Amino acid sequence: MRSATPSTRGASSAGTRTRTAVRAPSTQRAAPRTQPPAAAPHAEAPEAAPASRETPDEADTQVVAMLVALAESYLHVTDDAQSSSAALSLTPDMASATLYASLAVALDAACVPARRLLAMCYLMGGAALLFPFAPSSFADARARGYEAREPSRACALSAIHVLQQGPHATFLDPGSARVYASACRVLGRFQEAHDALQYTMEHGTKRKASEGTLPPARQVYASQVYTHMGRMAMKQAQYAEAAAHLQRAREKDPFNWSAWTALCDMGMAPHADTSFVLPGMRTDAPDAPGAKRVRPEPAVRRTTPRAAALRSGMARDGAAPRGPSRPRARMWWRTTGRQPRATCGAPRALRRRARCARPPLSRPRARTPSLRPAARVPEADVLLLVQELGDAYRHLRLYEGAAAVAQLCASVKEGPTRRAFRTAGVYCLLGRALHDMTEYADAEAYFSRARALEPSLLMHMDIYSLVLFQLHREVALSALAQDLLALDPRSAVAHMAAGNTWSLQHQHDAAYQCFQQATLVAPECAYAYTLAGYEALELDQPVRAVRLFRCARRCDRRHWNALAGLGQVYLRQGQPARASEAYAQAFLINRGNAVLLDLLGWALEQTGDSDGALAVYQRAISMQPKAAMTRLKKAQLLLRTVHAAEQDGDALSARERAQRRQAAHAELLRVCALAPAEPRVHLMLARSYMRLGGGRFSAGEGGGVPATPPGDAPGTVQLPHAFHAEIAQHLAAAVDLDPRYVREVSAMGDVPKMALHGMGGVIAEDER
Repeated sequence: MRSATPSTRGASSAGTRTRTAVRAPSTQRAAPRTQPPAAAPHAEAPEAAPASRETPDEADTQVVAMLVALAESYLHVTDDAQSSSAALSLTPDMASATLYASLAVALDAACVPARRLLAMCYLMGGAALLFPFAPSSFADARARGYEAREPSRACALSAIHVLQQGPHATFLDPGSARVYASACRVLGRFQEAHDALQYTMEHGTKRKASEGTLPPARQVYASQVYTHMGRMAMKQAQYAEAAAHLQRAREKDPFNWSAWTALCDMGMAPHADTSFVLPGMRTDAPDAPGAKRVRPEPAVRRTTPRAAALRSGMARDGAAPRGPSRPRARMWWRTTGRQPRATCGAPRALRRRARCARPPLSRPRARTPSLRPAARVPEADVLLLVQELGDAYRHLRLYEGAAAVAQLCASVKEGPTRRAFRTAGVYCLLGRALHDMTEYADAEAYFSRARALEPSLLMHMDIYSLVLFQLHREVALSALAQDLLALDPRSAVAHMAAGNTWSLQHQHDAAYQCFQQATLVAPECAYAYTLAGYEALELDQPVRAVRLFRCARRCDRRHWNALAGLGQVYLRQGQPARASEAYAQAFLINRGNAVLLDLLGWALEQTGDSDGALAVYQRAISMQPKAAMTRLKKAQLLLRTVHAAEQDGDALSARERAQRRQAAHAELLRVCALAPAEPRVHLMLARSYMRLGGGRFSAGEGGGVPATPPGDAPGTVQLPHAFHAEIAQHLAAAVDLDPRYVREVSAMGDVPKMALHGMGGVIAEDER
């Protein structure tokens, strides 16, 4: 399946296409761009950026220092023994380093070491590894698991953007200047690289060593070795062994984000409460007897009234301490014409959802209050921060989008993670979660906010293009594909976005070429094969489609989209039994997708299992009450079962037949409320009101249900004794919405005219 909505790729009576990535025209055949990206329509405009950055308190300063130290430790993984000066080292863990650097920048935007580390991670491709979604995502194929890769144009632009958003001290830091110069060399801006280094050497200050302390009891080198072993076992489809290695890596180093994301991507991650544990932490919660939850041993920090007043006053009037005046000399951030600016605040939609979410996790409280002032425990705060994010990522990889949204929204609203989660990566996670919940308008708002924070972002833009595809945003999708191709024409996500553009314009041959190019760029990207398979279906090439869907399954055993694609192929080939098996397997992986149940119900209906199909439709409706197509299928199936009972005289009693007619009528009313512009629904409602009123049309009704009951003459017509106004209203609405329905209404005989006449008579009596 290509998307997660009931109308994944355009719903039809035979099923829908579900996809989660987008297509992109190749670099030679890009779709015409008719509007700049800034003018593309969005569901909800992002809020304006706050006037000033929030100033971290003393506790957050210690947390930021530890986050910076953690990021540096993953960039320089050396042997724990360090027995000699030539200690062994492993490839830097860019995923973990990027996570902690991004959290540090979010907590303290003025922290120069954190910004320098984040820019360095972005330059080395860390943005694509932060939330990898591997192996379905292109990140795993391009970066060989969680290791660094050669800098690309998009990586260089992202690094420059991070540095340019920094405070004045960023441009006086020699390390930041070196990262900026390296990014400029990737882009071929050699003069700018020279000017940046020269200016910083003349005006900059000496780089200071990191002052953060690392958490105790970490065996980083051993943890990274086990992570490598787990990754290699994953490549050989030895998932049990891979999970054991990754769990051992987490025991050696609870801060190992790479091992955690790998466990989540395999669907084998334990609860976050029991995974992020350090020595000296307890697992019993005092406020919940018998419940197990990881909580750090707390320490009480006393805040003087003066300090609290200063902080509250600063937050109230928005004043921020002024930094030193900038010299008038030309600084290297001005070479691209951009000035540092504040980051965006939390969006309105996120705050709305946070009101309905569960209460946020607060900082742990001590069992017995202490009057003595004590330091905060920064490693406990960092663990709690990463636990919140790790739990949300685990829910998302288990396709539990609602739980992930509740986790992230509660964290953004209040608590210690209130500023740490205001990042482009977290907004992308929210966009993906809302995409899985078929809330495409809200997902578009979060993805657009992520792009506003980081314009050179490539991570998860394939899902963003799919969201635009589902919303039929042709101009915005074309603009996105053009931007991604300009950022990195060799990336798989750019070709996938462009392929979606061609598919939305019904240019399926060009779309197939784009997805084929994406499979060549990223041979392990499951989404690229899946989207190519759907285009092969559009081109009436079922054999090729089956091969491509199976290739996607070989890349990722949990890629349910490919299973849904196989189900659609089997339906087109007249094999509903095999289709129902494929849809059932896909639903076992993604139990929160109502579209899969809709497709499974249709496949069961084709096999003749009406009762099973009705049960599946009802479950899909309970999961997605706004699924108009599913409700319509259920109503049609109910009417067909009633007709079959009247024709064959089966076990359905007259009471059961009446109940099913009433249930079908109720579903049609809900469908009409959800899709009032659908003329076919109005026509079906007119027929349903005619039956309930005791009337009959002369022509056969849609869906195989005859107009007259058994035993009556085929041309017998009868005016209903009730519902005259409703019948006339829906008949007029169907003709008004689509004049082509005039012929079908006329074929019903004189009853529609009589119904209109009866409605007019009732109005005339009321007026008298």
